[in-house]
Amino acid sequence: MKAILFVITSLVSASSLASDPANLSQLSAVALKEHPRITAAVADRAAVDARRKLSLVPFQPRLSLNGYGAIGNGSMILPSSVEPFNYSLLPKDSAGVANATFMWRVFSFGRDSAMAEAGRSDLRSADLKVVSQEQDVLFGLRTAFAEASFQAGRATAFESALASAQEVERITQARFDAGKVPEAFLLRARADTAKASKELAMARADAIYASVAVWEAAGLEQAPEGGLGSWDVAMSAPSDLSAAVKQAHDRRPEYLALLEDRKASIARANAIARSRLPDLNLMAMDDQTAANRMRGENGFKAGLVLSFPVGDGGERSAAGQQARAMTARLDADLKATRNRIAAEVGAAWAQWSATGDVHKAADAELAASTAAYDVGLLRYQEGKAVLAELTDARSQLTLARLSVAEAAAYERKSWSRLTRSMGGP
Repeated sequence: MKAILFVITSLVSASSLASDPANLSQLSAVALKEHPRITAAVADRAAVDARRKLSLVPFQPRLSLNGYGAIGNGSMILPSSVEPFNYSLLPKDSAGVANATFMWRVFSFGRDSAMAEAGRSDLRSADLKVVSQEQDVLFGLRTAFAEASFQAGRATAFESALASAQEVERITQARFDAGKVPEAFLLRARADTAKASKELAMARADAIYASVAVWEAAGLEQAPEGGLGSWDVAMSAPSDLSAAVKQAHDRRPEYLALLEDRKASIARANAIARSRLPDLNLMAMDDQTAANRMRGENGFKAGLVLSFPVGDGGERSAAGQQARAMTARLDADLKATRNRIAAEVGAAWAQWSATGDVHKAADAELAASTAAYDVGLLRYQEGKAVLAELTDARSQLTLARLSVAEAAAYERKSWSRLTRSMGGP
């Protein structure tokens, strides 16, 4: 079975992540190999394959061994060793028959081929459902990884904010000691440092909380010792929306699975229609008879049996109606799924197309806020600005750093959503 969505140079196991930071590509390999949702889908595929084989059993050669035994003073079931002139006068005797029967439906007017085609379509559909689960797992992992990376970046931003607050507090303490600012400025600086410490503690807790979702999305029971690594997956997309929609219709596993389900339904309807035609069976029997009043005998016969279905109480008609109704249902599902896929791609494409502007705006915000803070810090050191001006500039710088982290997360989540809507990888 071929159901590989993510190409990497080497597969790693969960144990290999114990001491090294877990990068996205490594976690993707682990998820595709060990995630229970994929394991369940593979098990479902094995069940479908078993049902496919079971549906072909009636068309395969069959061999049975049978044994019969009886005792009494006359029987119409098994032959007696005495001529049955008057059964009530016969002495008790016993008889037994050993029988081997071979049967093979050698010609069924194409029913075997129709059922085989239905089984192949069912199996292809099951393969595609495995692929769909793999894509869902990767999408969940990528989304969780993007969120965890954002929370880690958010914690980093608050670390920088705390460092800035501590720097301002040191400067304010020095100016207070020199008698250049009132005590209120020092108290305000200390409060700002305390607030930054609180925000950093909360951001670190949020980062840990977000990382837990990554390990669960990867199918791991516990976090690797190395913690979260980097986003090392290249992000690319088709050149325009129409190309993205076309790729989605060509590759989306849910849509392709419905196509295979429709093929299977049509093949089953064909097999049901052909069940009204006769069957030709090859039969062979070998009998070994033994009785206590006669010599054992052995007999063998082989021949062809032609069977014509006459009446079945409406079973074939009802089965045919069910198959045709299922095909009609699948036609409607296909149309609805095709429309839904186009809508999902369009929505994801809109977000992905905005990532360039989002990054540009966030970078500009960071550059301007950094410059404003540097100027404010210099002015405050020289006594040309009050503490409130510097505090405001520091808060704006923190928000700008968060904007950069948000822009990166927005790009990664948008790409993950677009990639999933197009059918991977």
